[in-house]
Formats: sequence, structure tokens, C-alpha cells
Amino acid sequence: MLTVSEAALQKFDDTINTMSESPDDGRCLRMVRSEESGLALSLEPVHNDDKTFEYEGRTVLAVPDAFADFCEDMQLDIDETGSLTLA
Repeated sequence: MLTVSEAALQKFDDTINTMSESPDDGRCLRMVRSEESGLALSLEPVHNDDKTFEYEGRTVLAVPDAFADFCEDMQLDIDETGSLTLA
């Protein structure tokens, strides 16, 4: 199963606060397909089949069930430059 570091969850929370006019509107960062990089994050509502990750009681990341096999045994983290890593 995908694991997400505390640092990444905090960064997602900060990003939602910056991107959303109303951070409590029920949207979170959702993993989506991207033609450029394969995967991207988009500010969207959670879908019923998503695996969700919380930070301080708020859902900050949603991963569609379709990505579950791809992300199995991987970790989403922040590197020393502040960039996300999935390995």
C-alpha cells in the first residue's frame, strides 16, 4: 500500500490552504493522469473509490483505486529541495 510521509501530508495541507478560497470546501489534492508527467495532483473533491490520507483531521490527498496497483509499496515524500518524490 502507498505510504505518505508526514512532511508530504503537511505540504499538501499548505498547498490546499494556498490554492483554495475556502480550504474547508471538501476538496483535496487528488492524484490524476497527466500527459506530461504521467501523474499529477489536482484540487478536486474525493471520489467514492479513492484511498484517502488525512493531516490534522482533514483529507489532504486522494488516490483513485485505479492507481492502487501502481503505487503499491511506494512512498510519497518530500526531498531536500521541497519537491515531491514517489519511489
